Amino acid sequence: MTEDLCIIYSPVPDIEVARKIGQELVVNRLVACVNMLPGMESIYEWKGKIETGHETVLIAKTSEVHVQKAMHKIRELHPYDCPCIMTFDMTRVNQPFAHWMMEQMKPEENK
Repeated sequence: MTEDLCIIYSPVPDIEVARKIGQELVVNRLVACVNMLPGMESIYEWKGKIETGHETVLIAKTSEVHVQKAMHKIRELHPYDCPCIMTFDMTRVNQPFAHWMMEQMKPEENK
C-alpha cells in the first residue's frame, strides 16, 4: 500500500493561499491532508536577478491515483507564473496512517 502513497511539495506566497489550495484539495478528496508551514525563506534567481522572499510550504499527502489531479488543482489555484510543484514517494509509512490516508481519499459514497 505504501508504494502508492506520495507527498506533494509546493511553496506558496502566504498562509492564505495555502489554506485556499489545501481546502480545495481536501474537499475534493484529492489528498488525505495538507500541512502548511509558514515562515520559509527562499533565495532564487528570477529573470536574471537574485530574489529572496518568505513563503509558506504546502505539503499534501496523497496517492498515485490522485496525484495528477491534485497537481493540476494546485497549478490552477497557484498564483506564481512558474510554481514549484513536486512529488516524493512515501517508502516507509506507519501502516495505520497509510490506511487512514486511503480512507480519506475515497469518494464519500464509498465510505
